[in-house]
Amino acid sequence: MKTIFLHDTNALRILAQDQYFASLIPLARELRMRESKKDAESHMNVLVTMELLRHMDETDPHYIACLRALILQNHLTRHSKPSGGESIDFIPPWNPLLTQHFFGKNSDFMKYYYRIVEIAAHAAENADTDDWKKDSKDIKIIGDQLLHDRTEIKNNFEDLIKYMNDGNVDWAFHEKDLPIRKKFVQEIKNGKMIFAMAMGMLRRAHAVLELPFVQPGLEQKMDKFLQYYLPMLQMSNLLMKKFIGGFPSLADPLNKAWNTLNDMQFLAGACYVAHRERDNDVRVVIVTDDKGIHEACLGTYMEQNVWTVKQYLAFVYN
Repeated sequence: MKTIFLHDTNALRILAQDQYFASLIPLARELRMRESKKDAESHMNVLVTMELLRHMDETDPHYIACLRALILQNHLTRHSKPSGGESIDFIPPWNPLLTQHFFGKNSDFMKYYYRIVEIAAHAAENADTDDWKKDSKDIKIIGDQLLHDRTEIKNNFEDLIKYMNDGNVDWAFHEKDLPIRKKFVQEIKNGKMIFAMAMGMLRRAHAVLELPFVQPGLEQKMDKFLQYYLPMLQMSNLLMKKFIGGFPSLADPLNKAWNTLNDMQFLAGACYVAHRERDNDVRVVIVTDDKGIHEACLGTYMEQNVWTVKQYLAFVYN
């Protein structure tokens, strides 16, 4: 059985920590070689790449750690082509994945993600701390896009607060006795919110392609979506629990509380590849030390395929 590894941001940072810049490319090549001997390879998750690129600012406290991780990711996910040279297999964030799943179409967003892969290649080319600066303007746009995604969901949450709280935005709403909030808490517990979130993703796929909601013939695809994307949907449930349980820091889209949204998109990529490879004797393994991702995969087909960094290293070096 072939294995496809997807490393999250922190896994890459752990693998790259304490490495000299000059040793990062040789380390990536060694890991690639060891993976290959086990019929395995690592693929690039572009959401992770975007998260690392947004720290490409010498004043950012995470700059060096993320630059190391970016270099490692880029060289770990390169693979030799039969015709010569190297290519990178990458998985984009959820907009193209949703449109592909439901309608068999890549959205216009794909060209944007090809550009991100190109920027990451430039930034990691020689393991030089200055390589990324040639694309600094586009890197700023990437950071702005991530902030936009968070702000969009934050605004949706504010609309929900207004709905529960007589039209007022109060991020301390959890301290009040709001009957509608109690209903949401119950729906999170009984699983109804999972289906509501899946419907939200279906609506998103329609919106990205500018299609009227709802197009016919999607019942079977929705069933498969609920099956294969359950880890991502359970992660979105964790974000909803965080919100409805009282997490006022979500009022700030720059707060690290929003990392759960990044984890949702990371999981969407893993779920997409698992669905794509379902009949090809291929397993998709997520490499992460993040407890939330491990929790989101509990009770799903991915439960045994979420490995810690220590488990990944034991596999490749055994």
